[in-house]
Amino acid sequence: MIKFKLLVIYIIHIIITYYVTKRFDNYFFTPLTLLSFFINLLLIILISIIVIRNEQDFFKKRNEVNRSNLPSEDKSVNITKLNLYYHRFNRSATYICCILIVIPLCLTIYQEKRVVKIHNIKDFAKIRYNLDGKYLLVNDIDFENYKPTILTENVCDKNNIFNGHFQGNGHVITNLHYPLFHCIGSNGVVENLKLTSVNIDLSDVNNIGTLTYYNYGSIKGIYVNGMVMGNETFGGIVGSNQGYIKQVHFDGTVTGIRSIGGITGIGTTQLEITETQVTGRVEGRLLVGGIAGELIVPSENVVVYNNLIEADVVGDSFVGGVAGYTITKTNWNVITGNVIGETCVGLVSGRKNTPSSSDLFIGSISGYDQESFESIFVKDNVNIGTEIPYEYLVTYEELTNYTWLIENIGLDPKIWEIEITSSGVNLKIKSILSMNRK
Repeated sequence: MIKFKLLVIYIIHIIITYYVTKRFDNYFFTPLTLLSFFINLLLIILISIIVIRNEQDFFKKRNEVNRSNLPSEDKSVNITKLNLYYHRFNRSATYICCILIVIPLCLTIYQEKRVVKIHNIKDFAKIRYNLDGKYLLVNDIDFENYKPTILTENVCDKNNIFNGHFQGNGHVITNLHYPLFHCIGSNGVVENLKLTSVNIDLSDVNNIGTLTYYNYGSIKGIYVNGMVMGNETFGGIVGSNQGYIKQVHFDGTVTGIRSIGGITGIGTTQLEITETQVTGRVEGRLLVGGIAGELIVPSENVVVYNNLIEADVVGDSFVGGVAGYTITKTNWNVITGNVIGETCVGLVSGRKNTPSSSDLFIGSISGYDQESFESIFVKDNVNIGTEIPYEYLVTYEELTNYTWLIENIGLDPKIWEIEITSSGVNLKIKSILSMNRK
């Protein structure tokens, strides 16, 4: 009977550990979990052996008492003592086996809380066993031979949402050919990472970015250099964004057909994009923007602000310096690159009546066909083929006036490095400059 109890207890251990791992949204068959079961099994086998030996000793002593010449009353007393000891021993063994559940539980919680060091691709691949874990990159890694599963059905679920913390520690990942993560969840954080020689060409898949297909979490302190090429909803950093992106620099080429952006293909629901820089070229056919192909966030708050677009933004229709199409408020964004299109081409967005306030356009534009300006400040020698109201023009004297840029455009000197030169003004984001120097 006692051996059956121990077996039942072991099965209960497995069931409880299973539900705890699922509570953390982790894989059940991880090395630590299997190790805990192995240790528990050994200990329960050891306790079972001791229990069996004690049982044999009990029956032996009881038989000796029964065969002895002691009076019947003394025999009864001795047998009662033996029975009491025997049952106490079995209860103690049962309690000890129950307490052993602490081992898998502690190892499961330890797995959840510990910081795992990532040395190579194999270490990185193991992240899928604990998507809520904390990870620290300790080496530069070449991802040339890294081939994960491709997220073809555009579905984020508990098996692919990263809700942990990935600290790049300033290290470099090179030769990436697939998005680094499938999905970054609302509690997920990826920061302080450089990705160079990126070459992602996935024309059969949508919602593609260098870091992830979908972002619902926080991305900060990221530098990406390379090429991202595909079909629809492509971005230099993420495919679809509903999260927080800050201090990110994309330097390269994003090429696709529809909803193409330097940072994200599309931004919806709740998002915030700030202190990002895009250099290089963003090119598509429909809905093309320096930051995003589409920004669909009907918010009263400004959620896309203090971004620098130095890239050339090229498309056919709905092309803008910040976004191809937006109903999202933007502010203090600076566009210095070329914006080129045919129809629905705008300084900030290809959509007319863009809810912009104090964005600055000092690049060049071809194909401009809008008549509303809101609060978009435009350098007065920009050739856009239409007359801009005087109040929105920025003269050379104003553009090279440090105080005017702060007071009228609203550029925050804590965020922006404003350098006045003999040839004009040079605007950079301080956090990006600091990140690129490291």
